[in-house]
Amino acid sequence: MVLLASALAVPGSSRAAGRPSGPLTPPAGAWFGAVVNPNRADPDGTVAEVTALETAIGRRLDIDMRFYGFNESIPTQDERWDWANGRLSLVTWGVNDTIRLASGAVDPWLRAQAARMRDFGHPIFLRFYHEMDGDRRVRAVHTPADYIAAWRHVHDVFEAQGASNVVWVWCPTAWKFKTRSPWPPTYYPGDAYVDWVAADGYNWYPAKPGTQWRSFQQVFQPFYDWAVTTGKPIMYAEYGVLEDTPGRKAQWFREAQVVLQTQMSQVQAVIYFDTRVVKSGLTFDWRLRSSAGSMAAWTEMASDSYFNP
Repeated sequence: MVLLASALAVPGSSRAAGRPSGPLTPPAGAWFGAVVNPNRADPDGTVAEVTALETAIGRRLDIDMRFYGFNESIPTQDERWDWANGRLSLVTWGVNDTIRLASGAVDPWLRAQAARMRDFGHPIFLRFYHEMDGDRRVRAVHTPADYIAAWRHVHDVFEAQGASNVVWVWCPTAWKFKTRSPWPPTYYPGDAYVDWVAADGYNWYPAKPGTQWRSFQQVFQPFYDWAVTTGKPIMYAEYGVLEDTPGRKAQWFREAQVVLQTQMSQVQAVIYFDTRVVKSGLTFDWRLRSSAGSMAAWTEMASDSYFNP
């Protein structure tokens, strides 16, 4: 566990100059991870799926992310397996009723969840209520004030239960930093309640009608420009790209590899969304293995020393 021990030593004196330090920040470069679920036929991040991807790229993932519903008990044996094998876990924990959360109506469940996270006994990323600015959630669920009240309440319950090993990741969409409808920072819970700031960003072309091809930098630059002002470590918690003309997806990865080191050096973790999704009759094939060239380019990125801190 030498790699992870270095990550937990928070003081900034040993960090790369000019980068925020905090819980689970790497000593240099960026953690390299994935959501691994290429077949969508079973829960994401199974031992077989993660092991197969790691074998293919010739290295261990730094971060392994999984999705859980609000009523699922976390962490699970999968997060324990991650820790035992030298990975960090990123738990994405979804909810949908901010008013009920903030009211205290579900505090017994929150306390039990916090106790489980505390008893895990190791640092763990918790991406609570991600993409709160997404269109479906904005229409149906909450105002920014409702969301902030819910986040702070859940955070406080966890603190009261002694779950100080939980590393809080706040994560809107990268797209709304471009459209500003809504403006994601209106949902920011405050520096005292957030350890890392993150965003999810995708190049939806050509599968989504009305979209244009967007480079990795175009996807994330508006978010990045805001994120660096927070003084928090930055994470790209989901990123994805679709196949277009032959070789274009592979080139997208190669450009991302350079941009992260030269234009976005304050990003300290990147997690690829390795799965295939069907929505409203449209197929979005984010899989790394969508072509041999795509897989080869991401493997090159995985082999770069910058992403092996």
